[in-house]
Amino acid sequence: MKQIFLLAAIVATASAQTTPVLGQAEIQQLEIKLAQNPADRPAQSLLGKNYAFYILGITSLKQYDMVDGADLAKANSAFAAHARSQLSGSSNAGVVGEGGNALWDFSFRIQGYRTLRNISDESSLVNARTLGVAALDRAILLDPADPAWREHRIPMLALRTRMDGDLRIGKSAAYDAVKQDLAVLKGTDRDRMLADAAKLAVNVGALDEAQRYAQELLDSVSKGGWNSGNALFFGNMVMGQVALRRGDKGTARARLLASGKTQGSPQLNSFGPNMSLAKELVEAGDRDAVLAFFELCRPFWKMDRGSLDRWSTQVTAGTMPDFGGNLNY
Repeated sequence: MKQIFLLAAIVATASAQTTPVLGQAEIQQLEIKLAQNPADRPAQSLLGKNYAFYILGITSLKQYDMVDGADLAKANSAFAAHARSQLSGSSNAGVVGEGGNALWDFSFRIQGYRTLRNISDESSLVNARTLGVAALDRAILLDPADPAWREHRIPMLALRTRMDGDLRIGKSAAYDAVKQDLAVLKGTDRDRMLADAAKLAVNVGALDEAQRYAQELLDSVSKGGWNSGNALFFGNMVMGQVALRRGDKGTARARLLASGKTQGSPQLNSFGPNMSLAKELVEAGDRDAVLAFFELCRPFWKMDRGSLDRWSTQVTAGTMPDFGGNLNY
């Protein structure tokens, strides 16, 4: 009985704090608890995530769910095999959806954390991501009306268009799936996913749809919140890309400068602004607008590590910068 009360307390606080990493006995108790109440969403989420932690060998997390420890023996254990089986075959959409998303998300966190790279080779991480994709797709089949799985899948689909190997998906196929997912989302959930949809629409040449998504983004700016800076930036960026593809360089230039007037966001302030439209305008010979755009980015992108200075020098010299990941963010 004491274990059940303790587990209930863990589940109740899991959403407000760093996700608890449970031991095998605690997970088994949670499985029993969920069998008795299959609709318990916090328990679904905690169980799915801990299946993912076992599969990846994660032993501890710190603030903001950053990986703090991992053990190859845990990833290779019999219970990890049980976790894989559950994420492959469970009929509980919450478990497989949250578990699939966690497999995808935390596999990249492990890969990006240098001290943990030795616990998982590339093939095991790819296998985890492949299971994550399948689990999230299964959650959508089990519960197609739940917006959570759609919101998890859209950025996954966008990233998969840029990946190599079996996880790669064509842009057209990804865009078709994104449109299906976006149709389920409403309100701020939809607003957060519009940028990915708009960028994919541009990439597949669906310019009317890209323009509609971009206008939705701009209309959402007045709602405020942390995503409003992203909405202003990407709404104008995509509008500019559409204009440039329709031969209107003047509007494209104006939209580039409008995008740089964002107040920033957690993503823009850290990873930095997307440079796709800037690159296209450099290619079109409009270097002055791009240089002015770089200056507009300085107030919010203070973590640029000299990129804006370097790119400004290169554009002034008539060469094309290597924008790297800033063509994808």
